[in-house]
Amino acid sequence: MSETEKEIIKAEIKKTLESDDEIKLQIREGLKKELLAEIEKESLKKEILSELKPKDSFWDKFFKHPAFLLIVGFILTTLLGTTLTSYWQYKTWSGQQRLATQQAVVKQKYELKDEIIKTVAETNTAAEDALASFLLDSEDSRLKTELPERMKAWREASKNWRKNSKILKDKLIFRFEDPEILKVFDKIIYLRAEVGGQIDKYQKQIETSKGDILSEKNPANKEFEDSVYSTNGKASEFVKLTETLMKSMVAEIKEDEIKTKPQNNSLNEMSFFKWIFD
Repeated sequence: MSETEKEIIKAEIKKTLESDDEIKLQIREGLKKELLAEIEKESLKKEILSELKPKDSFWDKFFKHPAFLLIVGFILTTLLGTTLTSYWQYKTWSGQQRLATQQAVVKQKYELKDEIIKTVAETNTAAEDALASFLLDSEDSRLKTELPERMKAWREASKNWRKNSKILKDKLIFRFEDPEILKVFDKIIYLRAEVGGQIDKYQKQIETSKGDILSEKNPANKEFEDSVYSTNGKASEFVKLTETLMKSMVAEIKEDEIKTKPQNNSLNEMSFFKWIFD
């Protein structure tokens, strides 16, 4: 190969290399232009969106201000917390007062029950003692001593009954809700009045006959004694009516006692909304 040919080949190679560099440069420049165009498009898009978005008003900025959020947080955590605590304490105190009231009601009902038993037993005992004296024979030595004493006790018991039975009835109306309780007590009052009327009648018969009606020799004695026995049977009904009355009273008291059992008012064990709106 001649020198001339070598020079021609070198020139061709050099021209080819220079041509590749220009192509690469053109490609690089094209990519740069595309990238810049994309960046400008994205920037323009952001600007348009920013202009279309409504600007925050004064109040928007105010409510978003850290100082405002701090104040609101203070109110919620301090003032509201104090209010809820005070309200919870009030609810607890109110529940305790309600429980104490219910317990007092139960105690009063028990006391009234005992008072009725005592009053009925007193008048019933006096009636039975008086009726027993009317069955003594006119020649019985006990008649002169026992009859006056038992009639005196009867009059005293009758006086107490007339006063106490009215008070007891008013208490029953006020403290007990079951209407049957009052009905039974009214039966006791009626039966007591009937027995009392018969006892007064027997005493007058004895005084009128000067005790002779108690003698077995008196023809009227048999009828008199039969009547006394009949009245004594009515007096024994006091016990049955009193038992019925006590059962009804105790049943209502037991229901009230269920309400006096303390309820667990712990906030951890009850619905928050139930606690708030109860």
